[in-house]
Amino acid sequence: MNPEPIAAPDRGGISVPVVRVESADELVFNPQRGALRYSVPLDDRGSLDALMLNKGSRALVVVFHGAMLNGRHHLPRFEWLRTLDERAEYSCLFLSDPTLSVDSKLLLGWYLGWEGMELYPLLGEVITKAAQAAGAEQIVLVGSSGGGFAALQVAPHLPGTLAIAFNAQTALNRYHWKAQANYIRRVRPALEDRGKSRRKWLSALGSRVSAVQTYSGPVRNRALVVQNVRDEHHYAKHYLPFKDSVQGGPNAQRVRFEEYSAAPFHEPPSRGRFVETIDRGLTMLEDWTA
Repeated sequence: MNPEPIAAPDRGGISVPVVRVESADELVFNPQRGALRYSVPLDDRGSLDALMLNKGSRALVVVFHGAMLNGRHHLPRFEWLRTLDERAEYSCLFLSDPTLSVDSKLLLGWYLGWEGMELYPLLGEVITKAAQAAGAEQIVLVGSSGGGFAALQVAPHLPGTLAIAFNAQTALNRYHWKAQANYIRRVRPALEDRGKSRRKWLSALGSRVSAVQTYSGPVRNRALVVQNVRDEHHYAKHYLPFKDSVQGGPNAQRVRFEEYSAAPFHEPPSRGRFVETIDRGLTMLEDWTA
């Protein structure tokens, strides 16, 4: 018998009752209000862990996390849980990156998946099931840094949704080589054996590693891309190239860009900015679908 949802999760959500299913095809979210975790083996390499806060709201906010901190690599990771648990306006689905379950030393996986496991369409199906169980008519996908990249990449598999990306990578071959190499060597070593320049190893994965490429063709979702202008690497290497590409392409009316000024390094947005942007995003989604 599956456990009953609880009223509120603890810090990190680790003690929330867990529903274990045999496969993603068998995953069914409980329609009752409250908090439940779900553990889903995907294949013999990795698994999906999710935490659902079903508040019976009209909107569902789906949260993707960024990189783990070295020495604090504890899975599952449910980023922004404490912040969003307080919000009654929307149900929430927190997705821990299954890619990190492949290797305990991997700190960042962008929800890319592994050989034979394309996560973006699969996560789209999982999110659809969660929205149906919660009775949600609106879906917002949100994340910062690597989580923002994932939000941008999964949203095209969910027409009518909104992706909100804070200080996100938009093309992984422009990101720090150490993070690229760690993913390749721990998850996809066959790419390293291709004999090409290491800067081209990830190119074998096509649009999966480039939101610039994904949004170069028409998409049916919306996006709000938010960037700290003092985060120099992400502003110059990711935000501006993505903005230039989108504004000259078929999705110019579907993607909005916002800039702000904070500390001069790469950090998540403040709690206030994070929540306020989600609230505005839901209003935008209302206006777009009106």
